[in-house]
Amino acid sequence: MNHRTTAALLSTAALALTACSSSDSSNDEPEAKPKASAPKKPTGPTAKQAAAQLAEATSVTTLGEPTDNTGSCSNKAAGKEPSPKDCSQLITTDTVSLYEFPSVKVADQWTTSRKEIDKT
Repeated sequence: MNHRTTAALLSTAALALTACSSSDSSNDEPEAKPKASAPKKPTGPTAKQAAAQLAEATSVTTLGEPTDNTGSCSNKAAGKEPSPKDCSQLITTDTVSLYEFPSVKVADQWTTSRKEIDKT
């Protein structure tokens, strides 16, 4: 698989895995401000679920044996000081790596930095 296809798959998977929220602007009441900054759980599929869905969508029986490699993209998972730019989950198979990020912003920053690295 060439780098452009890989980058496109990673970007698509990263954006698909991030939790997106829509706000209903028809409500005139002011929004309540959160009292604590508890981590939000993703509303979309996990990286492992996305791997299964991708395999099904491409009509293959499997993408290969899924391996959780979150420690390679998450300081917290590696036992280090957590970073806001950490991934939430990284599932690697024989054919694809699927990253899950805590927000669209983090996913966008990560894919942009990967594009710069791939240019070199």
